[in-house]
Formats: sequence, C-alpha cells, structure tokens
Amino acid sequence: MKREAETNIETKASAKNRFDTKKITMLGMFVALSFAVTYLSHLTPAVFLPYLHLDFKDALIVVCGFILGPLEALIVAVASSLLELTISSTGLIGLLMNVISSCSFAVTAVLIYRRNRTMAMAIGSLVCGIVVQVGVMVFWNYIITPLYMPTITREDVLPLLLPAIIPFNAIKGFLNMALTLLIYSPIKKALVKTKLIPEPQAASSIRFECIFFSGLIIVTCVLILLIQNHII
Repeated sequence: MKREAETNIETKASAKNRFDTKKITMLGMFVALSFAVTYLSHLTPAVFLPYLHLDFKDALIVVCGFILGPLEALIVAVASSLLELTISSTGLIGLLMNVISSCSFAVTAVLIYRRNRTMAMAIGSLVCGIVVQVGVMVFWNYIITPLYMPTITREDVLPLLLPAIIPFNAIKGFLNMALTLLIYSPIKKALVKTKLIPEPQAASSIRFECIFFSGLIIVTCVLILLIQNHII
C-alpha cells in the first residue's frame, strides 16, 4: 500500500511538471508572438496623435487568456510590454500605458468569457473589454499625457478626448476584437495538435458569420482611419 501511494504521488508530480512545462512553453510562445506583432505594428505611421500607435498584440493576449486564464493573460501583457521597451521611445510611461491598456481589454474579456464559453459570450466579453479599455485609457491619458508631453496641460488634453483618444482606443479595441475572433480557433487547434492542451469535447470551428462579422469590423475601422487621416 505504501509503495502504491508513493507511486501515485510520483505520477501526480510528474503530470504536474509536464503541465507546468507546457504552460511555460505556451506563455513563452504568446509573449514572443505578441512582441513580434508589436514590432511589426511599429512600422506603421502614428494615427490621431504622435504617440498613439496601433498595435494588435491584445488579440494574442486575449487568445492566451481564453485558453489558459486571466492570470496568464496578465503575465503575457506585462512581459510583452517589457520587451516593447527595446523598440519604444516612450520609456517607462509607455510601459505603464501599454500594460494598463492591454490588461483593461484582455483581462476584462477573459473574466467574462470564462463564465460561459460560447461564441455569443466571446463577442459580448470582447465588447465589454473595449468599453472598459476606452474608459480606463481616457482617464489615464488625462493623467499621463502632461507628464509625457510637458508642453501640454490637463486642460489641453480635454479637447483631445473626443476627436483623438476615444476613437483611437475604440478602433484599436474593435480591430483586436476582430482579430481575436479570427485567430482563436486556429491557434487552439494548433495547440491541440501539438498536445500542449487537451482536445476539447466539442470541436470548435470558425463559422462564416464570425468571419463576416470580423471582416466588417476591420473594413469599417480601416475606412475610419483613412477618413480621419484625410486619405479618402
């Protein structure tokens, strides 16, 4: 009996170690992908204001959270933002804003989605994430912008909220939402095939409605950006 108990303990410990290794592997993968996406995003011109750059790492952070959980999404958000210091000119202030922005969107969406893992809940959770992100970033831009740009006072920030800061964060959120809906299922299937996560009981697939909805969001956001920058 004693020998059997010891064997069971060793088996459980071995399984836990394998799980931890797989989780670390996945976290490293999501951090690397998030940084790569951020690096590529930095090649695009700024929109609305000189320090506001679109990036799409939040989609990967949300996918990580949908698969692993809110704590893991938080870890990836912080780690990828730390790596971004190597390519960013905004320093610690930019780091703080990146972490706040990503976490307000991703962690909110993950916490809501985990209550009921359906497509409708995924869409609803992402919309809630966008609302929280926009509200949070309005507050933090009002607080932080004068510190980053000393020539601007907080009174100067208020007129920028409606034409710049609010639409920028809304467009960024909706683009990340659309990308999340498009890449979640393929990434999950890839992780199942590599045995990093167990196969779900019900097979997930990208429905035509999801692709159409995501494409509509992306096209709408792109058109708004082109109009905002007087390109069309």
